[in-house]
Amino acid sequence: KKQAINHAFNEPDEQMIIANYGYDHPFLLKQNSSNAIYLADKIHTGITLNITTDEPCCVVYTSNWLEPKKHAGICFETQKMPNAINWQEFRESVIIKANETKINETKWKFGVIN
Repeated sequence: KKQAINHAFNEPDEQMIIANYGYDHPFLLKQNSSNAIYLADKIHTGITLNITTDEPCCVVYTSNWLEPKKHAGICFETQKMPNAINWQEFRESVIIKANETKINETKWKFGVIN
């Protein structure tokens, strides 16, 4: 769903309050999506960012405690679901057996709106 990053900053939702009215939350991603995460600054710079990954989750953090300017930055952490070992549906994604290799890929593509 497309929406502005700051759309929920002032929402009285308990999770937003805990995170100081910003994001510090995991989002499950659609697998095999050509643009799992897409950002565009249509107002100031025209810069775009398209992130694709084979990871199932992205934690979004919006510098909720940064002083003097809260929300001056944003971080996208592609990863396994936090606390996955304790979730039956995610447990196998974080178990690596002896002599097993797991490789994940995340691609970041920057562009400019024409």
